[in-house]
Amino acid sequence: MHLPCVDNPDTYRCEARLSVLDEDGMITLEPCCFHPRDSFYPGDDGFIEAHGEKYEVFDVRWNHGKPMLELDRPFKGEECDVTCELDRNRRHDACRLHTALHVLAWIAMGERKQGRADERILPETAILRMNLPRWRPQDLHELETQVNSALEAGSQVRWQHVRREGRNRLPPYISKVFLLDERLESIRIVNIEDFGRQICDGPHVRDIGEVGQIRFVRVMQEEDGLVRFDIKLTQEPGKIYQET
Repeated sequence: MHLPCVDNPDTYRCEARLSVLDEDGMITLEPCCFHPRDSFYPGDDGFIEAHGEKYEVFDVRWNHGKPMLELDRPFKGEECDVTCELDRNRRHDACRLHTALHVLAWIAMGERKQGRADERILPETAILRMNLPRWRPQDLHELETQVNSALEAGSQVRWQHVRREGRNRLPPYISKVFLLDERLESIRIVNIEDFGRQICDGPHVRDIGEVGQIRFVRVMQEEDGLVRFDIKLTQEPGKIYQET
């Protein structure tokens, strides 16, 4: 399921239609501007306001392919229009960390496209595991310097959805996903200027200059041969896009 919040990461306030899911007051929203918590993303926090009463969004998780919201108390009303307000800092920090991982991966792997294993964003840190056969611990300082120099210079981040019939316009390492899954109708491509394109369904900032600076807090060689990098943000971003 494609979430509107992924393509509109800097929308922190919106109107939606609320439906009560069960007798415990769990709800769904249409459209849903809250990103669910999963193995990759920490999930959004915030509030919804209905009939002059404010409810805190305690948790957002997937339920049968749809985002389900748990509030700080059961919602006793019926289907209605609500105003949603996200925790701006939590969303923006998650987007900054996610974009920083993309830049780190491109710089660490160079032109190789198959070395990225997995990533995970936490509320204050992010984890990236990569296959780097030539990795040396003494290269860490230089890698951090290169990443932070790129972030400081800034580059635009764009995304688009490409349908199957447009796959011939994509690089081979991206278009091959349509061959692996015949049911796939479209994919979302994130393009970071000066770094290239990747398949990605997660939210990003609109310019890597928004990230600020990062610091490695943990780097370790794992048993499966992958190198794990834990990063955190150390500086407020330089470029901020206005709320829409």
